[in-house]
Amino acid sequence: MSTLQIALMLMVLVLLMTWLWLRRHGAGTQEESAADRIDTVVGWPPKATRVLNTRELQAYASLSRGLPEYMILA
Repeated sequence: MSTLQIALMLMVLVLLMTWLWLRRHGAGTQEESAADRIDTVVGWPPKATRVLNTRELQAYASLSRGLPEYMILA
């Protein structure tokens, strides 16, 4: 075998390994970018939830009644 044939074989081997590596790792990035593009309204439909529980609501109401001139942030 001549050195040219050996160099061509090594080049083909390197190209094949690079193609396989890109094929294996390239698919994961496409799935992640598709997941990043999901609109939050579509991906997670709105659901009613309480911001404050019962005791916190009672504490907020008594603070609001006791300090009417102040803004109470819950």
